[in-house]
Amino acid sequence: MSGTGFEGEILIRFALGQYIWRLEWCTNAPGVTQYQWTRSQERLDSMVAAHDAGNWVEISEHELKEYGGWVAQVVEEMVDRREKLATLSGVIGVVIDIVGGAAVITLSSVMSGDRRAHSTASQGLGTPPGGKVIPLPPRPTSTAPRVQLPKASGM
Repeated sequence: MSGTGFEGEILIRFALGQYIWRLEWCTNAPGVTQYQWTRSQERLDSMVAAHDAGNWVEISEHELKEYGGWVAQVVEEMVDRREKLATLSGVIGVVIDIVGGAAVITLSSVMSGDRRAHSTASQGLGTPPGGKVIPLPPRPTSTAPRVQLPKASGM
């Protein structure tokens, strides 16, 4: 079924070592996402320890009233950091695209200039710009006798 199977979790540590809270979400029906807040059963030193322990309990109404504002602040800061990172990533991507495009254009013009220079030189219309054609000296002839290869060698 399309629009289902989206699920995940995020762990939040706040309030100077208070319990670690966990937000889970799951999309069981198209367009419907269910959220559930829980917290670690005991106070733990890290989110990794809380995740590994797997001891989550429902959050009481009292805890929601007492700590909910802090959790909301932490979540808002996390979202803000992600949005800034996404914006920075987008800007860097645009710069990479521009630099890459400029490099392709530069290389293409250099390569097409080389082709024009070679075709001009081959037609006897001059030498390529910025250079001079220097003929290579002839190869020395070998005085060694030529070896006859057997017919099965494919040569």
